[in-house]
Formats: sequence, C-alpha cells, structure tokens
Amino acid sequence: MKLKTLVFVLVGLGIIAATAALFYANRILLAERFAVWPARTMPLWGILLLAFAVGLGVSLAFSLARESRLALARWRENRTRREAQLVDSLYAEGNETLLSGLPAAALEKFRAVLARSPRRVDALLKAGKLLLKQGRGEEARELHMRAHRAAPAEMGPLYALVDDATSCNDTDTARTYLQRIIELKPDEALRALRRLRDLDMAHGDWDSALTLQERLEKASLGEPGSARGEKMTRLGILYQIACRTAEQGQHKESQQALRRLVKSDPHFVPAWKALGESQRAAGDGESAVTTWLEGYEATHAPVLLTTLEDHFLSRERPERAIEVFRRAVASSQPDTVPRFFLGKLFYRLEMLDEALAEFSALQGRSSYTPTLSYYMARILERRGLHHEANVHYRRIVREGRLLSTQYRCLTCEAHYDAWLDRCSQCGNWNSVQVDFREDTSLDELGISSAPVYSTEGS
Repeated sequence: MKLKTLVFVLVGLGIIAATAALFYANRILLAERFAVWPARTMPLWGILLLAFAVGLGVSLAFSLARESRLALARWRENRTRREAQLVDSLYAEGNETLLSGLPAAALEKFRAVLARSPRRVDALLKAGKLLLKQGRGEEARELHMRAHRAAPAEMGPLYALVDDATSCNDTDTARTYLQRIIELKPDEALRALRRLRDLDMAHGDWDSALTLQERLEKASLGEPGSARGEKMTRLGILYQIACRTAEQGQHKESQQALRRLVKSDPHFVPAWKALGESQRAAGDGESAVTTWLEGYEATHAPVLLTTLEDHFLSRERPERAIEVFRRAVASSQPDTVPRFFLGKLFYRLEMLDEALAEFSALQGRSSYTPTLSYYMARILERRGLHHEANVHYRRIVREGRLLSTQYRCLTCEAHYDAWLDRCSQCGNWNSVQVDFREDTSLDELGISSAPVYSTEGS
C-alpha cells in the first residue's frame, strides 16, 4: 500500500472515531425529540442524519451532472475529430486523384468533402477550379462565393472570383475583386496589382497599365529579382504608348519616346523598327534607313533586314537593298543570317545565279530551315536541274516542316509566319525571332540574344 493511501485511510478512520466519540458523549442530547411538523417530531440524531443525506445527495447530483456534461463534451469532441479525420482523408484522396490526372473523379471527392463540411474553404476552391476548367463557370462562381462568405478576409476566394470573372470576360467584376484585394492587404497586393495591370494591357488601356506598373515598381523594391523584370515590362508598355502616339500622327512625340527606349535598351528590336517606321511615315525615309541600319548593328535582328528590303523595293531601289545586305554580311560575324536573307533578296529579284551562290555558301554549315532547301530546289528547277531539285524537295518532305514557319517565340515556343513585336500567346515583347531550327545557338548564328520584355513583371 502506498503511503498516500495509508494516510487517507488513517485520516478517514480518525474522522469516524471522532464522530462516534462525539455522538456517544452527546447521546442524551441527540435522543431529544425535535418538532419538524406541528404533530410530528423526530430525534435530533435523525434530523442530523437526514441533513447529511440530503447534502450528500445534492452533492452527488451536481457531480453527476457535471460529469455527464464532460462526458458529452468528450463524446462530441471525439466525434468531431473522427469526422475531421474522415474529411481530411477524403480531401487528401481528392488531391491524389487530381495529381493522377483524373479531374472528374477528384471533383467527386471534393463534393464528398463539402457534403460533410460545407464551409471548408480549400475544398470549395478546388472544386470551383475544376468546374471552371470544365466550362461550368456559374457553378464555379457559386462555390467560390461560398468560400468568400466563409472566409471574407482570405485572398484565395477573391482571386478565384477574379478568375471566374476573367473567364467570362467580365472585366468590371474582375477589377472590383482585385481592388478589394488591394484594399484588404495593400502591403501584400503585388499579385493583384499585376493582374489588374494585365487586364489593362489586354484591353489596350496602356496609360492605366503604366500607372499600375509604376505602383508595382515601388511596391516590389524589396522583392528579390523583380526589379529588372518590372523595368522590362514598363519599357514594353512605354513602347505600346509610343506606337499609339505614332498611329495618331504625332510622330515627333513618338520618335522621342522610341529614342529613349532604344537608348535605355539597345536590344529592344520592336523600338528600332517602330522608330524607323515613324520616321518614314513623317516623310524622312533616309533617317528611317539609318535607324534600321543602326538597329541591325545593335541587335543583328533579321526583321530589320527584311524591313529595309521592303522599303527599298517599294521605292524601286533594289541596288540600294543589295548594297545594305552585302554590308550586313561583311560586318556580321558569323554572317549566316544576313547571307541567308541576301540570298532571299536575290531570289526575289530573279537574280538566280547570285541567289544560288549565296544559298550554296550556306550548305553544309547547318540545317537552317526548310525554306533554304525550298529556295535551292526552286532555283535548280528553274535552271533545268530537276534531279538536284528533287533532292531538296525530298528533304523538305522528310523534315515535315511548314515552309511558312519562320519565326518563333523564345518564351512559349509559339510559331508564326511573320515577325511580331509581341507574342500573341504569352504577351511578351521582343521574344519573337527568326527560327532556323538547328543545333547552333542564336549567338552562333549572329543574332543577339535580346532580353524578353515579360508581362509577368519578374
């Protein structure tokens, strides 16, 4: 027996002994009758015993009630915990199913979660996102609204509602939610500011986009690695504003803005091209030629060569175009790209011997584009060398490439038949360059690896 137990037993025996001694010493007094009712008496010891029993009963009743409440609370807690574990398990199964590439089955798992826990925000967001991908925008919006009502201060439901609005081109609603996010957490609103800026850019509201971009640059000063990306995005927006100014006939203002851009970053090909076009539109063709030549020397971008080619041929000055292209070949190291475009120029001018000489000089260096084989085949065919021409035609068929695909985006790999200042797929500026489909790099071809002006801002 433990010492503590022994002490309790001894104390209990002592209390009993003391009580018995008191009762014995006062046995005469305890035997006296006590009137409890006008015609009813009880001995005093009975009154004491009854009072003790009533007190003990009341105490036991209160103790039993308290223990019952505690037991009920523990039961409810255990039931809630088991339910939460079951819901967590269903949610985890939903995520695993989604990762396995089964969105429909995952959606059913998330619906099972919501059947047991209707206000679970993460399940509402996941189910809503899956519904949105299935094109069920209204159902997705309903779930995301429930998530927002369940957690009005959380950003996740608000961003989901922005996605819902964007998916159905409801720009005003998307703006409202983005502004709400910025109001709720202005110090953590970089993502919302970027989304709001992207909406403005998508709708061509470049002035508003520039205002938001300036806010973004200030807000992201302490964000690692974001300064350069934000600067490049701002240059892209300024470029669009300058192009709009030129379209409005304000060529002086447009040229000033474009000169600032090429000075800020000489590798920005669209600014060089647009500056020359603005000068030509203003009647200063010679300045345009000078600008495009300077731009080519800075960037080695083939689009500036083709721009010069079109300019001279439209003015019936092919000898000037040939002179410029030959100068580009002589000044480029390596001369792969300008020589290829010089050959194209000769072909366009029906100077087949000169074109064949330029294309032949490229043979064996690398497998540029099917376009090279095509030009070689056409020239040989027109000279009556059908066997040699068929060799190049077979090569085009074997490679299975479209002849018109000459440009690609360095960011998203989208292909285009013509050069673009901004990729229509990913929205980046200065990312569409000539596609030679070969193992050598752009630098080895003599094309400068220009910075990409991203819409992501980072």
